[in-house]
Formats: sequence, structure tokens, C-alpha cells
Amino acid sequence: MQHVVAASTEIKYNGEKKKKAEWMAAPCIDADYKGEERYTKISLAYDTDEQYKEINRALAAIHEEHKLDRSVYLTESSSGRKVIVIEYHDDYDREAGEIFEKLMKMLDIGRCKV
Repeated sequence: MQHVVAASTEIKYNGEKKKKAEWMAAPCIDADYKGEERYTKISLAYDTDEQYKEINRALAAIHEEHKLDRSVYLTESSSGRKVIVIEYHDDYDREAGEIFEKLMKMLDIGRCKV
């Protein structure tokens, strides 16, 4: 007797249906964290315009909740990926850690490179 398991060929993500192969081929957003004393930085590497928009939506939502001054700039990695860098200086109360955790959760990033 043979058992066959049928898998859906479509995935629904953020209200949008796409074929599983399309989502699997899309690279994920990678996070890299650096910190010392009162300085913290997270770099988010991305590949698509949609990922860029998703990062900016998350940053805007978090900034409404946390009014900590930040520096944000764009750069490119040596592999050609685009990178958004968010830095916090003079973070006496270490609020940036909570902000980064919320950001990673909103972007569905499981771990950060340290």
C-alpha cells in the first residue's frame, strides 16, 4: 500500500498568494548586530524592492512607539546586496535592544549574526 501526501502549490503571505517556488526562490532578509557601551547597530541586508518597503514599514511603526534618536543609512555589501543600517548612539537605557527585537520579529528574522 502506498501513501501519497499532497502539498499545496500556493502559499499565502501578507494576504498575497504566490506559487511555493516563487517564495522559496526569494532570498531572506539577513541581520547583523554590533554593539558596545552605549552604541548599537543592526545591518539588514535585502535583495528586493518589496523587502526594502517591508523594512521601512517596520521601522516607521517601531519609531512611533520608541522616540530614541537613530541614524539610518543605505550601503551595499561586498556581495552586492543592499543594506539598511540603523545605529543608536548614547543609548544609556539600552532601549535599542528592545527595538531590534521588535524589528526582527516584525520582519520574521529568527537570528542575528553577531
